[in-house]
Amino acid sequence: MLLDQNQDDLAAAAPVSRKTLFDFETGDIEPKIAINNRIRKALEDWGASFVVGEGVVGVAVYSRPAA
Repeated sequence: MLLDQNQDDLAAAAPVSRKTLFDFETGDIEPKIAINNRIRKALEDWGASFVVGEGVVGVAVYSRPAA
């Protein structure tokens, strides 16, 4: 795990249900914009950066120095 978080952590931080996360990960649903924004914010708070290019979106994760 790049961010040292799991699906339960993300569900709590977003907040969304684990089923929503699972269905999103498996491609069964496309969450509404508000849910996408909450998931993105939680991931960004943990250090993920979303990179948008020509027709693609990528994620970069930068390690943070220990406190």
